[in-house]
Amino acid sequence: MLGIVLNPLPGDERFRGWLAIPYLTRRGGTKAIRFRNLTGNDDAKVGQHKGQPIRIYNSEALFRTKRLELRKVKWTLLPLRSF
Repeated sequence: MLGIVLNPLPGDERFRGWLAIPYLTRRGGTKAIRFRNLTGNDDAKVGQHKGQPIRIYNSEALFRTKRLELRKVKWTLLPLRSF
């Protein structure tokens, strides 16, 4: 369901050449579309339509899983040494 924007709709010209990533509902509808810059011509790496809220990608996986495991990670910082 991913695709490259070749012929953007009016107002979406800035996404030409970008990867389109649809966010689907549980019933197969499209909730939103986000875009990933593949052109290297812009500072922005990702984009979306104005006013569109941020969503978790593949949230359907949360409904299909029987076990969700969250882990706390402890980081250890080591001092830098000068040589």
